[in-house]
Amino acid sequence: MSREYDCGECGLCCINYGGEMHVYEEDLLRWRQEKETKILARLRVLNNEAATWQSVDGEKEEGPCHWLTNEGGYRCSIYQTRPLVCRHFANGGSACRELRAKYGLPVEEVWRTRIN
Repeated sequence: MSREYDCGECGLCCINYGGEMHVYEEDLLRWRQEKETKILARLRVLNNEAATWQSVDGEKEEGPCHWLTNEGGYRCSIYQTRPLVCRHFANGGSACRELRAKYGLPVEEVWRTRIN
C-alpha cells in the first residue's frame, strides 16, 4: 500500500501556470511518436528541441491551460500524455499548497491509501 495526495481538482496549477509553458524535447518526441496531432498543432516550436504552448491565433498563450476542462472538477484532457513539466508538479507539494493558500483554499494534506 502507498499513500497518495488526494487532489481537490481545484485547477489552480493549470490556471496559474505562468504564461508560456516550456515543453521538453522528450515531450515532442513522444507526441510525434504517438501521432498526437491535436497537441502538436498547439505548440510553437522554438528550435527543433523546444516548444511552448500557443493560442489558436498563434499569439502567446495566456490564461488557463488549453487542455484544462471543468466537468465535475478541473481535469486535464491530455492527462495520460501530459508534458513533463506537468508530470513533475507535485500534487500536494509545496507549490500546490502555496497556490491553494494564495486563493483561500484549505491547505491541509489529505491522503488516501492506494493498494498497488
